[in-house]
Amino acid sequence: MTLCLAWKRGHSISFASDSRLSSADGSVTTDIATKIFKLYVKSYSVEKKELLHDLQYGLCFCGSYLNGSLLADTISEILSALEMKETDTIDAETIMQIAFEIFKDVSTHLMAIHGKYGLANVIIGGQCPKSKEFKIFHFTWQFNEDGNGITFVLKEEIFEDPIIFIGDSSAVKAATELKNSIRYDKAPIYTEYHLLRDIIDNKDIKGVGGEIQTGHFVNGNFKTFGMVDYELFPLPGNDKLHWVRGVYTFRGIPISRALDNIKGVTIRTGKIFMAPFTDKEKELEAEARRMNEKKNTGI
Repeated sequence: MTLCLAWKRGHSISFASDSRLSSADGSVTTDIATKIFKLYVKSYSVEKKELLHDLQYGLCFCGSYLNGSLLADTISEILSALEMKETDTIDAETIMQIAFEIFKDVSTHLMAIHGKYGLANVIIGGQCPKSKEFKIFHFTWQFNEDGNGITFVLKEEIFEDPIIFIGDSSAVKAATELKNSIRYDKAPIYTEYHLLRDIIDNKDIKGVGGEIQTGHFVNGNFKTFGMVDYELFPLPGNDKLHWVRGVYTFRGIPISRALDNIKGVTIRTGKIFMAPFTDKEKELEAEARRMNEKKNTGI
């Protein structure tokens, strides 16, 4: 399973997720699974083929990875090529209804093959082209009361709570308990990332793991970000001494070597990396100093 978070600060929305993918029996398939996607929403005039709307939405999901990844790709392809009359107006609810119908079709197909393991829970958010407000919608499902089949559910989330969780039931329960212990009027920035890190580090919640991946709305458009964590590392050429280095990941995948090993050209990524764990960096630096002092004094 997984744990996905969505929260609202001011007029914007943020997503975060772990990167673990587990099989039906609970065993880990990979810790570098993409859970957060950027969706392109574009509409053109039927008459002149001129661009009317050019938006970016965000999507995160839990449950069937096949369902979620198929859904993200298909929804983005369809929503990026909408055509409408110039006199018509389109809102977030209309956009989400199109996406929801695709969700139902994909889920029905996969459920016929894989049963409940073909289903996913999905959160999609973005700016409404009509009202200019940021909105978030939840695509989910529930078993019918008579025990025959399921009903697909589309609902708008209003953020009555500071954070919305979807994912593994034990992870959601633990995350809710952590959330309820936080005074949000006094909470520091990056609180949500520390909450998610606590769940990832909890060995009793095996369905959540790997690294954090995240996305935010910036100036109305959804952008995915890398993450920076820290580790102790032996000093090159002198493994008796240690230093602290940043570990840069994108969607749980380490990316430093991808650029560092390029020969004959200086190149870097323009991707922005979030650094919410500077407290850990300071703790490791203090530990490195203690270790190095012991080595130097021979204690």
